[in-house]
This record gives sequence, C-alpha cells and structure tokens, in this order.
Amino acid sequence: MRETPADRQLLPDFVFVARPGYVITRIAEHDGKDHPVLGGGRDFDKYLWTATGDDTLPLFYFTVNVCLAHLRLRAPNFAQLWDRLFRQLVLNGWPPRNQPTSPQ
Repeated sequence: MRETPADRQLLPDFVFVARPGYVITRIAEHDGKDHPVLGGGRDFDKYLWTATGDDTLPLFYFTVNVCLAHLRLRAPNFAQLWDRLFRQLVLNGWPPRNQPTSPQ
C-alpha cells in the first residue's frame, strides 16, 4: 500500500464482526486525536477496532442507512412505461395485418 497510495482507497471503510462483536473503522489523526473517517475517497491514517458487543448488528444496519441516505430509490412508473410501449406498438401497426391475430 505504501508503493501505491491510491490503492488505499480500495480498502473497506468499515469491517463489522458480529461475533465476538467489534467494528474496525478508518481513522484520521487531527491535532493528535483520532477521528473516524466517514465516506470513501477521504484520506485516513490507520484503522482502529472498537469492541461493540451485542450492538454490532444494530450499528451495522445504522451505518448502512447512513451511507445510503443520499441515494433515492424508487420504483419505476409502470403505468407510464405501459402507455409508452402500447403507443409504440399501435403506431407501428401492431398487430401486423398480414398475420392472423388469433389462432384458428
């Protein structure tokens, strides 16, 4: 990692171990104090492990929610997609006139 410092950013931000219950986080040193680094792409100095015991899994889910909070997930508008598809089919002459529309 010292030879290719850019590869350090490929390392994980967090490592959660449910049993026995601890988390390893990126740490940056500022003014002689350790500060957790949140979010990828930021420089860090070291990793630090913290015993979290039975709180490890809730902390994991909370961390995932914090990391994904900026994403906006939503379902596609199926009515709009259906309308567009149906209009394209009708405008392109569907069903073809030279083929039967139903089996005989």
